[in-house]
Amino acid sequence: MRYIRLLRNVTNCELDPDGFDRYIFPDYEFRLCKGKERAKQRLMRDFPNREKETNKFFTMLEKITKAVSESMSVQSGRLGSLSFLLKHPVLV
Repeated sequence: MRYIRLLRNVTNCELDPDGFDRYIFPDYEFRLCKGKERAKQRLMRDFPNREKETNKFFTMLEKITKAVSESMSVQSGRLGSLSFLLKHPVLV
């Protein structure tokens, strides 16, 4: 009961929406911001000649996200796993 009372007093504190994780490379730093569209726009701004590759990356990310979400309802056994992989070849 004591822990429940403590949890009632906890408030959420949002991370910096402009970049809470940093990926540092020798000549580039990327701050992972809130929202896929915002991150996509940031990459397109930083790499304007790579629009095709950026779009392809985010399309692949959407497919992976969908597959992982649907993986929670996969039927057990080899047949269930095989049909899941056939439906989501991005995971292969």
